[in-house]
Amino acid sequence: MINSKLFGPAVVGLLIIITLLAYIKVFRAEFVYDDYAFIVNNKDIQSFKPFSKFFLSPDIFTGSNYHTERGGGQNWRPVASLAFAAQYALFGKNPFGFHFTSIFLHILNLIFVYILAIKLTRRIGVAIITTAFWALHPVATEAVSWIANQSSLIFFGFFILVVLSILNYQENKNRKFLLWISYLFFALSLLTKETALGGIFIIPFVFLLSYQGREKINFRKILVDSLPFVLMGLAYFYARYKILGTLGDHVLRGSFLENILLAPTVFYKYISLAIYPVNLMLNYANFPLPSGVGDPRVISGVLLFSFLAFLFYIGFKKSKFNFIFGTVWFLAFLLPVLQIIPFQDIIGERFLYAPLAGFFLAAVLGLDNFLSYIKFKFNWNFYPIWKTIAAIALMLFFI
Repeated sequence: MINSKLFGPAVVGLLIIITLLAYIKVFRAEFVYDDYAFIVNNKDIQSFKPFSKFFLSPDIFTGSNYHTERGGGQNWRPVASLAFAAQYALFGKNPFGFHFTSIFLHILNLIFVYILAIKLTRRIGVAIITTAFWALHPVATEAVSWIANQSSLIFFGFFILVVLSILNYQENKNRKFLLWISYLFFALSLLTKETALGGIFIIPFVFLLSYQGREKINFRKILVDSLPFVLMGLAYFYARYKILGTLGDHVLRGSFLENILLAPTVFYKYISLAIYPVNLMLNYANFPLPSGVGDPRVISGVLLFSFLAFLFYIGFKKSKFNFIFGTVWFLAFLLPVLQIIPFQDIIGERFLYAPLAGFFLAAVLGLDNFLSYIKFKFNWNFYPIWKTIAAIALMLFFI
């Protein structure tokens, strides 16, 4: 007889071992590409003095010799810079230490994703499958193995702690300190990577989760509770602009129409990478721009977004708030990289690291709800086999 209390942690432990085996070769990897500019040749992170530079210098993250198409570093990431400085103090120019930290962060995030999925669904099977697909997805390889991208791992972990803090507060509102802790974690997430701004769109849906099963939803209270996070985002925007003198790297490609059509094209590509991760690459500089409104990728992107919007509507009507939460998580963290405001990296597999957690949560819950409907409608019991099929698919998917 399997102890249900131990089954989940035991499977997570096994998943951690499998994940470590999947990334075992990364421990022997060297510095590559931007690692040299950000760490090896970045004198600014090789000392903690003066400490103020981590918050006030526009070049601290990328190094003063790093240049983009705009002629200088366009990233303000104080916490990520401090993380590099701490690792440099411990490991010097030994890449093993940095790779060890990245893999440790990924394992830590794996545990966070599982805890979040369990807290949301109260179902071990859903949580394990969601976590497994996210942790072992091939697209995550770039985010985990490229040291320069460590900020994606750190901000993601901080943001999950934001959500967990709010959920715990919702369970016992006498513990108001948890709300203040969520503010702290959100500030740390923002100061790690600007992608955390997408969390502003997610947080109202975290508060919405407490209305699961209720007849009435107090939207006004949800907005009021979410307001501090919006104000923090605005404060971050202001501070970033004051330090960098710009809000980002804006790169126009092709005609005005091509730039407009790029968003659905990129959206389609990211969905494709999430579902069928083949022909992965580091550099998408030669990614073909859309040829026009009739480009199949543009049409597919619009149709996919419309389909997700339809599922969102159905989920809201049927109070499937966990499914809605996963969908919003995916879209909110993907939104900043959809080239709506064009920037230098047209596609980046590392950009899917955070969105994929929501994608697989929504996908697993969506499949589960669909099979529940089939079982009820036609009296077909898929449950003895669908989890087995999911496990086999997981193994085949990542061979």
